[in-house]
Amino acid sequence: MDYRFLQQHIKPYKEAGYTTIRLNAQKSVLEKEYHRLLGLNLSYQQLEQAIFNREKDRIKAIDPFEVYVFPERYKLNEIRTKVFELAHVSSLQELRGEFPALKDKDFDFRYKLPWVECLLMIAKITQQARLNQEFYDAVERAIEIELKSLEDDFYRHETSDLDLYTLLSDNKLAGPVFQKNQSNSSSLMRAYITRKCEKVGLNPSEYFLV
Repeated sequence: MDYRFLQQHIKPYKEAGYTTIRLNAQKSVLEKEYHRLLGLNLSYQQLEQAIFNREKDRIKAIDPFEVYVFPERYKLNEIRTKVFELAHVSSLQELRGEFPALKDKDFDFRYKLPWVECLLMIAKITQQARLNQEFYDAVERAIEIELKSLEDDFYRHETSDLDLYTLLSDNKLAGPVFQKNQSNSSSLMRAYITRKCEKVGLNPSEYFLV
């Protein structure tokens, strides 16, 4: 069996994660591994899907901050794919449409380093959006607990969830601490909480203490 033939036909299995054999191994070793892989009875479509899934998992596991610190470890195509994966887009045009803030940046996307900078920027934006959503969800739950606690004070001690004041305190949004930490993010959160409280009949001042 031809050596190059063996290399070419084993390579897709290696990319799919079905073998860790070195492609420059001895011919007899490659022949044995080739027959083993054939015994898996995988169709071309199954092999292609396995390669796609493995590559997708690999890109997903890339840490944007590691790319920023060690850009030499990654190819431009890998960095671009990671940007698209984080931003949930499939093209540069879509990326610019979904993230208007890019218009204020002079990124020359023909080169690698601008993609690295862009990746860090998108990572920070999406991470903050995720953290904000987690906070908003926690507020919804805390308000629900507060309303039930007003009806039954024992309820507060029966749940492991944070009560509303504790939640706000932990996020530097309650009392004097909030006054010292004004920011666009915290102002938006406070406005959100105030509106939510008023909507269900709670007095926000009891929780913000300002």
